[in-house]
Amino acid sequence: LNAMAREGLVFESMYGGTECTPSRAMLLTGRHAVALGLQDSVIHGTEPRGMDETVETLADAFRSIAYSTAAIGKWHLGFYAPRFLPCRRGFDYFFGILVGGGDHYSHETTESFIARGNASKTIAVTGRNLWENDHPYDQGDDEGIHTTELYTAKSLALLKNYNEQNQNDFFLYLSYQAVHGPIQTPSVSYAPARSACHGPFSGDDDEVNWALRPRLCGMVTGIDNSIGQIYNKLQQDNNKDFILWVLSDNGGVKRHGSSNWPLRGEKGEFWEGGVRLVSLVTAPFLFGHNDLVQGRRYRGLTHLSDVGPTLLDLVSTNKKSCTFPKIKDTLLSGISLKHIFENNEQESSLRNALLINRNSDTWGGGGALVFDLSALDQTFSLEEEEDNDDEAVTIQNQQPRLFKLLIENSVGDAVLYRAGRVMLAAQNYDSQSLDAALQIRRDALFPTPLFHLYDLNNDPSEDIDLANSTIHAPILAAALNVWNLLDGRVPSNPQVWQDDGPLAAPSIFADNFWQPWRDDDDLPLATYQLLPSSSVDYADVLLEQQQEDSSS
Repeated sequence: LNAMAREGLVFESMYGGTECTPSRAMLLTGRHAVALGLQDSVIHGTEPRGMDETVETLADAFRSIAYSTAAIGKWHLGFYAPRFLPCRRGFDYFFGILVGGGDHYSHETTESFIARGNASKTIAVTGRNLWENDHPYDQGDDEGIHTTELYTAKSLALLKNYNEQNQNDFFLYLSYQAVHGPIQTPSVSYAPARSACHGPFSGDDDEVNWALRPRLCGMVTGIDNSIGQIYNKLQQDNNKDFILWVLSDNGGVKRHGSSNWPLRGEKGEFWEGGVRLVSLVTAPFLFGHNDLVQGRRYRGLTHLSDVGPTLLDLVSTNKKSCTFPKIKDTLLSGISLKHIFENNEQESSLRNALLINRNSDTWGGGGALVFDLSALDQTFSLEEEEDNDDEAVTIQNQQPRLFKLLIENSVGDAVLYRAGRVMLAAQNYDSQSLDAALQIRRDALFPTPLFHLYDLNNDPSEDIDLANSTIHAPILAAALNVWNLLDGRVPSNPQVWQDDGPLAAPSIFADNFWQPWRDDDDLPLATYQLLPSSSVDYADVLLEQQQEDSSS
């Protein structure tokens, strides 16, 4: 990865989601998770949710211009019905897992749910998780092989096949399961990482599991080695016209041994350590030619949803050209960064504001916004001009003065999900009672919204909150005005909170694999009967959880 950075381009201010599902959705659609209704939570294994099947994916776009398309690794964009599977979303080939994670060696995933009619009965279900195309994958000799090594081997075999068939136009979406938990490391990667992974900041953050960190670094080393193999394979095939873009989807998890130093926070949070991504790209046919500087670091605001539009723009020719359908709200959709690839810009930005997230009303409407202070005296435009394809791209010729507004008036994914699971277990569950219960939780923890303001240029670690500073009051007011512009523009969340529980259990299928448990008409393939109602008072359970969350 360091070698790629020295010869390519690094985006130092690229933002994504706080968790897996929203980031993957933004990458593959060029739309913000807010526009897709996926901004609140990951898709859990027993939930009948998925990425909107009416939205075109990056794979659809590439396939429309005769590219071969493949996805290898982690999907995590819904699979409860066949129409959400990767091969129904534009990919010619898929190998990997449909769920959010699992054991890297046994290739099994465990999920849990609370049984309907009994708030105290939690049921865990385990099943095998590897899929190939539209069917469960018979692991055979692959059981016991680490997912990083397995996905790399599948990718290299696919590249070899493309080369033998002279198929030079292909799009490969390789989504490694590492470094997602559980933290398991191939022995070949563990030893060299053990002595080199601590760094000068070792032990400074007592929330980091430093004892587990060497093993996590071994997982990173495994990915680094694997990407090196893929890079070498592309070069050996004499294919110089390739683009290799490496990204993370969110910040690291401290209890797993990750350190996001010097940034604050971690996965699941709006702090910089949760949403600033690793983003580096190499393209031998671009960098090192046409006076383009190698090893450049671009500091302007960029977003994960920009990757798709940029790739499509870079590969477009007179014979083949394709773009995503446009969304007028530029805060809710990606933009092409092709201009950055074609010159040596380092500071100037194509954006004057970037929406990190805005939770739905169910989650309390919190979120974060990064903006360029130098643009606050201009009119913030949330719309693109309609027919500007042939117009020259204009950028600001000054270094962005980046500030961040963070609004904290939700209680977090884990806390709300616990409350929601309890409500879903009730025999008399309905969405109104769920909303009322969640509002009680929000009111208890955040009676009024908490506003935070940070100067990212001078305080990238978000140590100094300027929200209560008299001097910075005009900046906070201007930022809130921009935030309020989104009130009428953010679509209502179309995702219905449900949990199918035992309907999704792998054990109801003969092969014990995680797989679609409803048909394409949304009819379940099985039925179940509620457990006898427990004597537990659901309000008391919620109150106990509220007290636990407040004390922790």
